[in-house]
Amino acid sequence: MPNNIVCHVVLTCIVRISLELQSVWISSPTNPTSVIENENLNLQWSYKIDGSLTFAKFFRIGDGRSEKLIALKSSSNSSIDVDLAFRDRFIFNISNDQALVTLVAVQRSDSATYRLQIANQDLLEIDKDVKIRVLFQPSKTSKQCPGAVTEGHTVKLLCNFTGDPLPSVAWNRADTRRTLSNSGVLFLKDIKRSDSGIYECLAWNGIGNNSTEFCMIDVGKKVSLYCRTIGNPVPTISWNHEKNVGRRSELYFDSARLGDQGWYKCTAKNGIGSPATARTYLDVAERASNLVNAKMTITNEKFDKSLRNKESRRYQNLSKQVIVAVEDLFRNDNSYNSTEVVRFESGSVVVIFNLRFEQAVDINRIISVLKHAARDRKLGKLIIDPSSIAALQDYIHQTTRSPRVSSSGSKWIIGGALTGSVVFILICIFTFWFCWRRRKRRHRPSTSDPSNEVKEVVAEHPNGNEKSLQIRDTRHEPSNGNEKSLQICGNKGILQTIDPSVLKGAKSAKYTRERRTSDHGETIKESFEVQFS
Repeated sequence: MPNNIVCHVVLTCIVRISLELQSVWISSPTNPTSVIENENLNLQWSYKIDGSLTFAKFFRIGDGRSEKLIALKSSSNSSIDVDLAFRDRFIFNISNDQALVTLVAVQRSDSATYRLQIANQDLLEIDKDVKIRVLFQPSKTSKQCPGAVTEGHTVKLLCNFTGDPLPSVAWNRADTRRTLSNSGVLFLKDIKRSDSGIYECLAWNGIGNNSTEFCMIDVGKKVSLYCRTIGNPVPTISWNHEKNVGRRSELYFDSARLGDQGWYKCTAKNGIGSPATARTYLDVAERASNLVNAKMTITNEKFDKSLRNKESRRYQNLSKQVIVAVEDLFRNDNSYNSTEVVRFESGSVVVIFNLRFEQAVDINRIISVLKHAARDRKLGKLIIDPSSIAALQDYIHQTTRSPRVSSSGSKWIIGGALTGSVVFILICIFTFWFCWRRRKRRHRPSTSDPSNEVKEVVAEHPNGNEKSLQIRDTRHEPSNGNEKSLQICGNKGILQTIDPSVLKGAKSAKYTRERRTSDHGETIKESFEVQFS
């Protein structure tokens, strides 16, 4: 029996299993992340990778998911390359296990989606997105404020704001704080003069301070000037102010403004005789100037001699605070030009300052805006007594203008002027006739009569209470009706009058008369001077 050979074959399979460890995120910023404008924002990621970090990239994701590379960190370079446009406000700190990105003074333009991408030595990449939402307080985008309006019209006030979150908007009457509209639009129907004043548009969204826009409404009256004429042919009419302003009998102002103030002349002519004219003055009751001189009291400062020296540091610093506070208040006024501190006075600290505008503004409106802004006793960094705010131009407006046209209009008639001219001519004719008749009836004494001679005499000083002037110590009393004129030689020149009251204070009086001689009928003049003692 043959030997059996047993062969055992042992098959050994060696299986090599390679396990690649994936990179994983441990922590990342909240998505989305909100931040208030101008604050700093820290974005931090933690991660675990197999091996070492090969590169880290930070992108800004644009429209259409396009990527803008902001920063790159690679293993071959110890520094981080940052795009020039982001270098000032984006700070990066990246290591093998974490990345920290700091945004300095975040701007609303930083609102976007950002992506951090990392890769290990095997170039296996992982990424994480974060959306940044920048919150900011309301800011005005547009405003509609008509300013001067006509009584009886409908006025639309409009203000639009942007902000994140979207702001709420309301219109208030500034002096009463009464809410008139809970939107950015306010309609004032059938507006009256009592509706004149400051209106404020408020916007708020819980971020920062409320935003306020002011609107000054000045309701004016309609004014008409009338020029009535009489003539044949019918006269043509023209109105003149600083230039030709009309050719109708009625000159109409929808809402009279300061620029309409002044003299107006109406001229009527029909080709026969001289043109007839008449004038009237339109006085618009409004204080306006392009320079507003104002004062206010700063209660959180004490006056000392350094505020008398414009070169001192305290004078310079306090002046700057005043200028910044006022300029910030009028920053949206297109006519505003500049603010200048004139001086400081004692009484806590009273500041006298000038506001300059590119055009004439209503002084009352400017003072009202300042008072309203300081209603909580604050104006910028200053503590202000709102009751102390006042304009210093009051004395300018105490001069008298005449005549004044009322707000309801002016009615006057050129025919009256023509009639007055005719009456004046008739009076002159009558006066000439009366004097001629009177001269014919006068008694003329003879020149041969020695009693006609007069001499210089001394009279008592008149006190102005005499009913008539009696000249004494003459050899001939002047006959009634012979007086031609009485000339009073005083300090203010020669006054031709026979009213005794004007002789008070005079030094002398010169009496002149005319008479006709009996011999030849010639007219001669005689005069004598009275010296008052």
